[in-house]
Amino acid sequence: MNKFILSLLSIVVSASIVADGESKLKASVNAGYTSNYIVNGLAKTGSQAFAGVDIGTEYSGINTYVGAVVLDAGSGLDELHANVGAGKAINLFESFSLRGDAQIFQHQVAAGANSTEGRLTLALNNKYITPYVVGTYDLDVANTGYSQKGYIVGLKKSFDVFGVFNLTPSVEYGQMTDYETASVKLDASKMLWDKLEVFGQVGWFDNNFDVVNYNFATEQFVGDVAASAGVRWNF
Repeated sequence: MNKFILSLLSIVVSASIVADGESKLKASVNAGYTSNYIVNGLAKTGSQAFAGVDIGTEYSGINTYVGAVVLDAGSGLDELHANVGAGKAINLFESFSLRGDAQIFQHQVAAGANSTEGRLTLALNNKYITPYVVGTYDLDVANTGYSQKGYIVGLKKSFDVFGVFNLTPSVEYGQMTDYETASVKLDASKMLWDKLEVFGQVGWFDNNFDVVNYNFATEQFVGDVAASAGVRWNF
């Protein structure tokens, strides 16, 4: 996993050089701390430090991107969540567009089973409130041959607060093969100067995950609060 992260970091360095002359190529690195790393409403980890990279570009109106987050699971173990994806927005009418994204995730976990997830997202982007739906199929999430599939529906709205920072509240509900999930989240970010950004999220999470019989989450959320914060350098 560390070799994978080092490879991505080398790509970021190369991308930052190219980005000076190619405005459509974007790259960033980030680091911070999270109380829980959450995937599809489930806690994949407890409190851990994290570091990540993201690279994206656009060609003929199609966005392509790759990213990864590595977390320190302690005892010399690392946890990795990597993804590659593509998306495109189609203008419908004034201030409304339909955005579709297809992604593949590789979840390599310190406890439980590694899995490969396919994810499709549709969002009706607009300046009012954005509704979206996510379809997911997580292969071998508990062990070989055992998978989770389902959907998450949500609403979100972004605000520019006096030009000082950005806030994005959201609410979600999801139904998977073996659990239901609900959340209310608030994301915040602020550019400190030029390329340095701070970001964070605090949220209320609830699910009916069975921690006794299944191993693909570290705990059940019962109206719990989870938070994360970090810094990001945008090349």
